Amino acid sequence: MSVLYAARRALVHRDEELPIDPRAQKSRESLIRVMIDALDDNPQPPSVSELVRRAGASRPTFYQHFGDIPTLMHAAAMERLEEVFAMLPQQASDPTEPTSPTDFPDNWTRFAAESLTALFTHLSENRAFYLAVLDGPSGRAAESELTRFLAGRMLGFATLRDALTRLTDPRAARYAEFLSAGLLSQATKDLRDDLPVTAMVETTTTFLAAATGLKAA
Repeated sequence: MSVLYAARRALVHRDEELPIDPRAQKSRESLIRVMIDALDDNPQPPSVSELVRRAGASRPTFYQHFGDIPTLMHAAAMERLEEVFAMLPQQASDPTEPTSPTDFPDNWTRFAAESLTALFTHLSENRAFYLAVLDGPSGRAAESELTRFLAGRMLGFATLRDALTRLTDPRAARYAEFLSAGLLSQATKDLRDDLPVTAMVETTTTFLAAATGLKAA
């Protein structure tokens, strides 16, 4: 992560602690939405002038929120993934405390299949957008944050968290990032190859099962 990017992230976190100006929030959301729509149609991002025109914002407003085009592309990808993960199936509570890989409840297989199918369907349907972000000037920063994002979501799933803790405690968080980096790399390759969703789900479920000791669906 570059020093410049880290500084921008620090400013974002600082700003998140301050009261939100509704007008500023609306302009930020408009710029993100325009970038999402633009990358859906064309992997080449629009200029700042075109962005602010379509968003009904000013250039100073754009630079206040994002600073440059790569940072906005990155923000657009995170915003879109946040929305998708909020809609994914939620894991059912485990009825018992698992003591070995074979003791994990069967609902894990259904949960994994449903969640990964929903996620990969979204990625496949928006293939041009995500490849534009990952292959663009914000690619490395986006990949790094997406890895952390996926690791956090992985630790939020009870069965996966328990499996990772059993294997690597107290390094479960680092192991989750390690797995997320590999899964993101594989998913990106599958998107470039335009593989069907079923193939992407099967590969990812198999890899997760092998890495955690969980039964594959």
